[in-house]
Amino acid sequence: MCLRRLRGNEAMWRQEEKMKDEALSLSNSERIKQEKVESSAKLQENALIVKEENDLQKYKNDIRRLEQQTAQLRLMMDSSKFATLKWGTNKSYASCLSDGRKSSDAHYLTKIIVQDLGSDDIQPERECVMCLTEEMSVVFLPCAHQVVCTKCNELHEKQVELKRPEIMICETLK
Repeated sequence: MCLRRLRGNEAMWRQEEKMKDEALSLSNSERIKQEKVESSAKLQENALIVKEENDLQKYKNDIRRLEQQTAQLRLMMDSSKFATLKWGTNKSYASCLSDGRKSSDAHYLTKIIVQDLGSDDIQPERECVMCLTEEMSVVFLPCAHQVVCTKCNELHEKQVELKRPEIMICETLK
């Protein structure tokens, strides 16, 4: 009887070992499946992150390109406003500077407008009447008019030195 009991316990032990091995095997296969799912999810997440970063960079580049186009359009608009300011005998200030040819002063003035296009914090009533981008900072004497910025004043002084009366800004300066 003891032997029979021993054999019964041994059979039960083997059966429990077999069930334990099956449970471990099932547990390992579930763990492997879960790791694969997590790995796949991580790969998809990383791919999404890379895609979003690429999209973000693309949008930043698009914004930068659009800002440049906007700046060019503002420059064209400011240039057309500038060209409508008549000085003297039916000439715009820019054409007076260039005298029908491309002068370095006209080019310099255009560069001033391009460089200062981004300064939108100037109040419209304080804008230079020549470049429309800088703040007025020069006072003319004896009239005490303050209508131009330092850079445009330098250009204006060069033209006055050339004895070009059509370039005068104020009637009291003539």
